[in-house]
Amino acid sequence: MRRFLHPACVIILLAVSLFAQNMNAPSISFDAQTKDFGKVLEGEKLKHVFRFVNKGTQTLQVQSVLASCGCTSTLLSKKSIKAGQEGQIEVVVDTSGRAGALNKTVTVTSNDPLHQQVVLTITAQVEPEFALSQPSVFFGSVPKGQEVIKEITITVQSPKPVSLLSVESNDPEVTVRMEQVPNTDGRKYRLIAVQKADAKEGYHYGTFAIKTTSETTPVLRIPERGNVGIQPKN
Repeated sequence: MRRFLHPACVIILLAVSLFAQNMNAPSISFDAQTKDFGKVLEGEKLKHVFRFVNKGTQTLQVQSVLASCGCTSTLLSKKSIKAGQEGQIEVVVDTSGRAGALNKTVTVTSNDPLHQQVVLTITAQVEPEFALSQPSVFFGSVPKGQEVIKEITITVQSPKPVSLLSVESNDPEVTVRMEQVPNTDGRKYRLIAVQKADAKEGYHYGTFAIKTTSETTPVLRIPERGNVGIQPKN
């Protein structure tokens, strides 16, 4: 007569077998899987080293380390880590042109049966190199023949010595000039934009291009728009 194991016994035997296999396997363990840099300045390169240990009994093989975007580079200390040994992954994130909330990930794939993929995360709040009192210039809706003047204050937030050199407008209906704000050690500038009194009737759009000495932002662009002689629809 054939004897069959009770289903509960089968489950227990499978669990014991799986446990035994996992005990005789590599195990990747990171000291931390996230790094928050807090507030940083645009253009900075954020570098962090994620350290890990093979807490298993067999050699750990790191098969791949993939970053979520091209702005992130990684460097693995070694692919094979024996039981009890340590390894590290250096991650560098370039914040150039990435003002705002930053969240980048690196996916580590290994032969750890319980953690085949581990996601490492780097976060930061990237402050722009130049702070504007307002992001654009809007001259509003005005009757034909009326001159309109608008101003924007530009603050250099970079700790490096950065200067604003010149400004140009590609809108023929608008002239623009720039001057340093007194007693600010060259850290603040005032941009003065003038919509001409003889501006053509209709909507107009343009951009102010400000040349700077910054390697990160060699040209700072500010959009502008206006409406001459056309009543907006309700």
